[in-house]
Amino acid sequence: MSRDPLVVGHVVGDIVDPFVTTASLRVFFNSKEMTNGSELKPSQVLNQPRIYIEGRDMRTLYTLVMVDPDAPSPSNPTKREYLHWLVTDIPETTDARFGNEIVPYESPRPTAGIHRFVFILFRQSVRQTTYAPGWRQNFNTRDFSELYSLGSPVAALFFNCQRIHRFVFILFRQSVRQTTYAPGWRQNFNTRDFSELSSLGSPVAALFFNCQRENGCGGRRGRIRAALNSEYLQQYFVTQPITPMVWAFKMLGVLKLYGLDSYARIYVPLPTHHGLRLGPDHFQKFLF
Repeated sequence: MSRDPLVVGHVVGDIVDPFVTTASLRVFFNSKEMTNGSELKPSQVLNQPRIYIEGRDMRTLYTLVMVDPDAPSPSNPTKREYLHWLVTDIPETTDARFGNEIVPYESPRPTAGIHRFVFILFRQSVRQTTYAPGWRQNFNTRDFSELYSLGSPVAALFFNCQRIHRFVFILFRQSVRQTTYAPGWRQNFNTRDFSELSSLGSPVAALFFNCQRENGCGGRRGRIRAALNSEYLQQYFVTQPITPMVWAFKMLGVLKLYGLDSYARIYVPLPTHHGLRLGPDHFQKFLF
């Protein structure tokens, strides 16, 4: 079985046919060089990357294509391939800034699942006029290469990118029983302001898990709702005295029942001396 990342990542097959790498392509996001199969966050790829093509002959020109074969979602890629960037006439030894930008760079904004973002480099035989496609979705790298007689790719790189949301449970210890009113809306809630308004002080424990956005959460979102509404969880908190450590591990147990424990992290306070106020540095991290 091939260990080539382009084969393992199905770049070869989904986007291009098998080819032999004959050029050195380097891609940098914010001065950090990416490698095949890198995991990058959407915030890391907001700005146009720097593209370097190593060589010695500036008369040799290249065409660079950047596509997303997983749009709008890997399970239903109806927009495959989505064109993020197209630059032609890039001289060897330079970067993409010296080329002719046909389609401006559009930063990746995956909405569901893990998306592959692929840079494909072609060596041009001549300088030629290349026209921008009418739209970005349903671009086809193979057809584009054939239309402009570019032949097989000479290099390719790809990275994975997904949007992750954090869901956080925060536990406060009340000094007294008091009336708490529901906010008028769910969005723009501020935990710090709520704690101050209700005189709750600092949290005594917290737990969070990660979840992909929209279709990436899919059934997991339903399991989250079931976990929060579970009779076991409600009965336990109503009938049992609880410490922060016990609360955190009970929460983890509930998440485990619903298959969510692999996404969870627990934070509980460490013992402090002289009654010092707890801050982020006083929390011990438990990984599961």
